[in-house]
Amino acid sequence: MLRDQIFNMTASGVSQPGEMFFASKYLTALEEKTRNLLKLNQRLHEEVKSQQHYLNTTPEVPARKPQSLQVKRTPPVGYSRKELPIELSFELENMKALILEKQDELNALYVQTRDDFVPVSVCTHLEQCIKETEGEVQKLLKQNEYFERSIAEMETELKDAIVEADTSEKDARRIWHRVNSVRDMFGSQQSKEKNEEDFDEESKWNWYIS
Repeated sequence: MLRDQIFNMTASGVSQPGEMFFASKYLTALEEKTRNLLKLNQRLHEEVKSQQHYLNTTPEVPARKPQSLQVKRTPPVGYSRKELPIELSFELENMKALILEKQDELNALYVQTRDDFVPVSVCTHLEQCIKETEGEVQKLLKQNEYFERSIAEMETELKDAIVEADTSEKDARRIWHRVNSVRDMFGSQQSKEKNEEDFDEESKWNWYIS
């Protein structure tokens, strides 16, 4: 998009100082939003790392040796074999509940990562786009300085030509009025096209970042 703007400026031979101010202001806003996203991404990464460390270091409930294995060979009177697995079943239920709890925590972390985290690839691509935009803005600033110098030189040459041609004051005013009209016409057209392009470009950035 910036290359098209440079091409339009080159073709018309004029530029608006307000355009450079808007481009710099827009770039500053993008940089601030990117820094905030990178900070949020870093904070979320640290939270996930902390949760993973907690899960890895949380001790499992030790399985106690079932008392049924310590039963004497000669059972007491009235002993039933159905009583042997009672404590073992209780321990298994506890382990099952613990496993389900850990699974819920992992699912919650997965949902949080999917909904709240910014992929590193997106941040990297956005950072690269900002660097490219900075380069284009620098080129645009240099082009603007060149065009401003060229316009000033042409105005000086035009003044000298009017003086050398002994042009009447009425004709001189008519010439300068024509020059200013052409300049205003190109400036208005560029400003309208620039506003439309800026709106489209900002919409694309907002959609990409969101």
